[in-house]
Amino acid sequence: MTADRSSTDIQAAAAEALRLGRIAEAETLLTSALAASPDAPELLFLYGTLLARTGKLDQAVGTFERARAGMPDNVTLLNNLGTVLRQLGRHAEAVIHLRHALVLIPKSADTLANIGQALKTLGRADQAAGCANLALKLKPDHAEALHLAGSVLLERGHAKAAAEYFTRAAQLAPERLVYRVSLGLALLTLGDLPAGSAAYEWRWHGPMRLPDLPAPLWDGKPLGQDATLLLWAEESVSELIQFLRFAPELQAHAGRIALCAPAPLVRLLASAPGIDQVIAIGDPLPGFAAHLPLTSLIQRLGVTSDTIPNGIPYLAVDAARAAVFAPALAGPGFKIGLAWSGDRPGPALNDLAPLLDIPNLRFFVLDADTAAIAAGPFAGRVTDLSSCLLDYADAAAAISRLDLVISVDGPIAHLAGALGRPAWVMLPNFAHWRWMTGRTDTPWYPSLLLYRQKGKDWNETVREIADGLAIYGASANLARHEPGNFHAPVTAPAPIVDTARAAAYAPYFQGEGLKVGLALDAHGKPPDLASLAPLLGVPGLRFYALNAETAVQIEHGPFAGWTADLSIAEADPADAGAILSQLDLVIGGANAVALNAAALDVPAWVMQPAGASPLSLPNALVFQQEHEGDWSSVIEQLVYALQIATTPEPVHA
Repeated sequence: MTADRSSTDIQAAAAEALRLGRIAEAETLLTSALAASPDAPELLFLYGTLLARTGKLDQAVGTFERARAGMPDNVTLLNNLGTVLRQLGRHAEAVIHLRHALVLIPKSADTLANIGQALKTLGRADQAAGCANLALKLKPDHAEALHLAGSVLLERGHAKAAAEYFTRAAQLAPERLVYRVSLGLALLTLGDLPAGSAAYEWRWHGPMRLPDLPAPLWDGKPLGQDATLLLWAEESVSELIQFLRFAPELQAHAGRIALCAPAPLVRLLASAPGIDQVIAIGDPLPGFAAHLPLTSLIQRLGVTSDTIPNGIPYLAVDAARAAVFAPALAGPGFKIGLAWSGDRPGPALNDLAPLLDIPNLRFFVLDADTAAIAAGPFAGRVTDLSSCLLDYADAAAAISRLDLVISVDGPIAHLAGALGRPAWVMLPNFAHWRWMTGRTDTPWYPSLLLYRQKGKDWNETVREIADGLAIYGASANLARHEPGNFHAPVTAPAPIVDTARAAAYAPYFQGEGLKVGLALDAHGKPPDLASLAPLLGVPGLRFYALNAETAVQIEHGPFAGWTADLSIAEADPADAGAILSQLDLVIGGANAVALNAAALDVPAWVMQPAGASPLSLPNALVFQQEHEGDWSSVIEQLVYALQIATTPEPVHA
């Protein structure tokens, strides 16, 4: 009797020590008790719990299994076993034990939330949502169930509702830092970068661990001009490319900025603005005063959606390497680079097969997964550049020679965006927070167009892409890079608005801002595009190139990355009508594009050289040069007029 009582006392003391977090004391008590009673299920349960709390998950599972032999229907044991199995990634096994627990106590909110988490990870979101809803009916303030419900909503693209659930969960269980991290992700997805980044910083206090580095995390305060700040990426190459743009701002906080990056990025980043040294991962690190993961720069620098640096391109292409790809890309046709491997799931290469039916398109492989080519419809119908891409500097060189990149969310898409090159990005239902929600554009990369998955497959998304590409394919034989072939006479027929074609172009025009088309005319001696750079200082404008003259000048001027290339509007009346009808304003010379815009009742602001006969055209406003060779007065008038056009009218009481 005395021995039994002693064992019971030890068990109670060990349980109390565990509850209070006194792990060493609990371990001493349990080791002693188990030496006397090695098969006691209650002691094994407590010891398994201790092992789980100290991160020894595999040992915890074995210990829980031994305990289950003596008490197979203990719901708490089954729940703990299921939780540890989930932490080990053994979700299907976890579901089996948790369902057993649910049979024993069907109205357990804890078990419902636990099994729901496992089901969500297994991709069974509908069942996970059902578990969350049942748990919340039983216990409306169940923090884990609230977090589960929010997680399902976030994956389904309902970030606002998800944020509300995460907020409630974090209020109920402030010690569960993962709830704050999830709230941060939801707020970032909604575009609230200040609040989202602040909440997301809690990841380093809970779910994630910082690397073991011999310096503190940078707190955002100046380090001094003799200090080095080390930057590193916590997620992927995509993250590194995205946040590299902030490096120049860091020069005011530290004398040197060093960047740790995967070896394939070192050559490309060697000339990146604001970076003094690039170190390949695995190479010895320089001395540094502080370090920071790149994503945390949003919080440290107080970035908002309106203050994202827009100096694009911020990566440079090696002209010599670009020339290497010229022979492979020579010849007619609209040249498209493809990348189907990335950070998030996207369509398989075979899903893109409908694109092969569009004439005058040429496809080039930028993806390392070349095995997918031989096994599908793209075999023999694409040019594989991947074997020539030794690193990301080579990928940048190839992208610079292409007309368009079509990619999943991954390094190739980010590289195109950082270079200011056109790219269409295919995003899954649960997209990364950087793409926000419901948008077809992104403040991170103005040259990117977003195509979001609809439903459970990619069929509708691929059809949308095919519709957009058909327009380019039909006009690819117009030699878009030879401006002299494009100048249509001013007597071009007035366009007719084809609603189907207009719908295909509609994604380019979604979002806020005054949509301004640019159509320069070399024959009319307008100012070059660089002279129009002051227009970029007028807030609330979105620019579109409407002819080849403008498109060619964009590539190396201040409008690079700020302007969508719709120069096909110059070539065909049907395309012209579909594009021009969706613009708010056209600025250009006295050319066919301006005439077509006026014919469609779209305001046209026409720049004319000194001495030219005044243009008389309905809906056209003429800005005439005062002195030959000097366009400054015209540009000043344009800026002033645009400022007036974009200034909201005052609200009168």
